[in-house]
Order: sequence, then structure tokens, then C-alpha cells
Amino acid sequence: MSGIRSKLSALYAIDQQAAKNTWIHRRHPLAKITATLLYLVCVISLDRHQLSQLTAFLFPPILLTAMADLSAAMIARRTLVALPFACLAGLGNLFLEPQPFAQFASFTLTKGAISFLDLILTTACCVSSVIILVATTPFPHLTEQLRRLHIPTPFIALLEIMMRYLSTLLDEGATMLTAFRLRAPRQNSPKIAQFAPLAGQLLLRSIAHAEHIWHAMQCRGYQLQRPPLQSPPWTCADTLFLSTAAAATLTPRLIDFPAILGQFL
Repeated sequence: MSGIRSKLSALYAIDQQAAKNTWIHRRHPLAKITATLLYLVCVISLDRHQLSQLTAFLFPPILLTAMADLSAAMIARRTLVALPFACLAGLGNLFLEPQPFAQFASFTLTKGAISFLDLILTTACCVSSVIILVATTPFPHLTEQLRRLHIPTPFIALLEIMMRYLSTLLDEGATMLTAFRLRAPRQNSPKIAQFAPLAGQLLLRSIAHAEHIWHAMQCRGYQLQRPPLQSPPWTCADTLFLSTAAAATLTPRLIDFPAILGQFL
């Protein structure tokens, strides 16, 4: 049970980072959302064989992590969670694109290997940038700016409810795991054959608990269309941040600096 509790604490550790008071944290949420969206578009729009140009996009997340006084290990751990899925998605490229791309002595680098590495780096850049956005902006401010960008209200409400109910799911899982260990002291965790009924019970218990929470929220006047939060005023520092982030993102997208540098080496 303590293991699940520690997972829950680690999950909300990113949200706790948003309470810091660095220069990045004080920037307007809309400026940070716009800069992140621009960064994601530039990274995703690169060709899958432009690996050298993609390496230039590794520096903005590293710089923002240092400026926001975030834990690089925390960002890396949460980014690594998404990399296995990228690896599984890119394994087929190793066999579908066997054409040679570059030759290093007796070693031949294929186009499939380049696209495989490109997919991993693209995933790392995109995931880390979103994590930095969440770690530097309180979640209510993020959802409020999404409303002002006219994102559909049910989608935003779904995000808010998922953040609230995730702890409910983990609490029910911790209770069921404790009950299982009391009934089977020789087993530390359920076997595969026992997982299906336990997962069904977890779903039913979580839904029942979530229903009680939802009714309590309705009794306290919760509505999908809640009053807007008061956003901080837009300052010259926000304009400087957004313009600098746009220049740092668009410049390596339009100019392949690693390829230019390679011509002189």
C-alpha cells in the first residue's frame, strides 16, 4: 500500500513544482502555452530523416529546466515512461527502410535506423516540453487559458475530473491490494489469472466512489461553466519570453545549423 501511496505522491510532484516563484513560473500561462504549441509544431513538422536538425531542439527543454529550477532527474524519469511506446512504434522502420543512409567505415547506417532514432528524440522533446509546461503553470490556470482559447468545455472538464479522480482510483487500488495480501500472505501481488476479476472490482469500486464525489460536488454548486479565474496581467516580460521562445524555436526549424557546421568539419 505504501508503494501505491508513493506513486501517488510522485504523480502530484509535478503539480507541486508549479508553486515555485522563478522567472519562468511568473510568466503568463497563455505565453507558455503558445510557446509550447509552437515548439511542438516545429518538432513534429520535421522530416523523419532530419536527425541532425532535430538535435537542435534538445536545448530549449534543457535551458527551461535550468531557468525554472526544476529537477532534471524528475523530467527525465517522466519522459522515459513514454519512450518504450515510441520504440515499439518505430521498430517497424528498421525493417521497412533498409536503404543505406550513411557509411561509417564498415558500419552502414540505414534510413530505418535514422527514422527510429528520430521518433525517439521527437517523443522525448514533445513529452519533456509538456511536462515543463505543467511543472511551471498551476493546473487551474492551464485549464482557464484553454477555455479562453475556446477548447470545448467537456474536454476541459474531463481533464479536471481525471486529475481529481485519479487519486480515488489509486486509493481503491491500495485498499484492494491490502485486502488481497491479508487473504493471501504468501503472495506479494496477484497472479495473471487473478488480475481480471480484481481489475473489474477496481473499476466498479472506483465508479461508485466517484459517483459519491460527483454528487457531493453537485451539492456544492459545481458546474461545467464555472466563473473564470482572474488571470495575471500581460507584461513586457511575457512578450519578451514569447518572442525569445518563438525565435529559439523557428530559427533551428528554418536553418539546419548542424548540417551547415558539418560542411566546415
